[in-house]
Amino acid sequence: MRGWAGRNPTLIGLVALGVLNHVTLAGNRVTASLEALRMGASPAVVGVLLALYALLPMFCAVGVGRLSDRIGVRRPMLVGSIGLMLGSALPALVPGFAALFASACLMGVSFMPFQVPAQNATGELGTAEERPHNFSTLALGYAISGFFGPLVAGLTIDHGGFTMSFALLALLPIVPAVALGRGRLALPGPHPSHAEGPPRRALELVRHRQLRRVLVLNLMFSMAWELHTIVIPVYGARIGLSASEIGFVL
Repeated sequence: MRGWAGRNPTLIGLVALGVLNHVTLAGNRVTASLEALRMGASPAVVGVLLALYALLPMFCAVGVGRLSDRIGVRRPMLVGSIGLMLGSALPALVPGFAALFASACLMGVSFMPFQVPAQNATGELGTAEERPHNFSTLALGYAISGFFGPLVAGLTIDHGGFTMSFALLALLPIVPAVALGRGRLALPGPHPSHAEGPPRRALELVRHRQLRRVLVLNLMFSMAWELHTIVIPVYGARIGLSASEIGFVL
């Protein structure tokens, strides 16, 4: 990858923090769904539980983007990292369905203020010619965390239980929170000019023909991905797969 490790240390650090936070999110989703099934939840309840990870981000993502323009990306990413830590720790401290549902909401609304500014920062690091390389590096990082999150969760559940899985996943965002709190990365600063003028509605994006095609394709892909994430734990548990096996499949 053309010497990526030495080209932009800030980018590599940003991707590393993203990997840790995304491992927590991906692992938490698996642990929460399997814990709900263990407590007797129906597939419909599991579907509602996993849908909650996306409910609040659906309404807040645009606002977080505008906020990061005004104040910079570091503080929203810091708040998101702390929220991920608390969201994953909640079911470890308070067992029960209520904690799982609250955790799902908190995890979703916390990862979003990390992810949106992180993607914004990725686009600003380097020149326009380097932007595709930067985003491919970020995508590679999320692919790595997408593999390890469910696997770590499954292995921990089988060898230590659900409480240990939630607790272990809650430890990972501590590293991003400390790094961001101490300002270790040279992240882009505020862009107040981007937030000036009357607020524009997000639905205006669908007026762009090429972007509209991208949004439709992304919608279809995301629906298929989320359906897979719901069905595999439900079906795997029904046919007797262990948590490790389910995590490996995911």
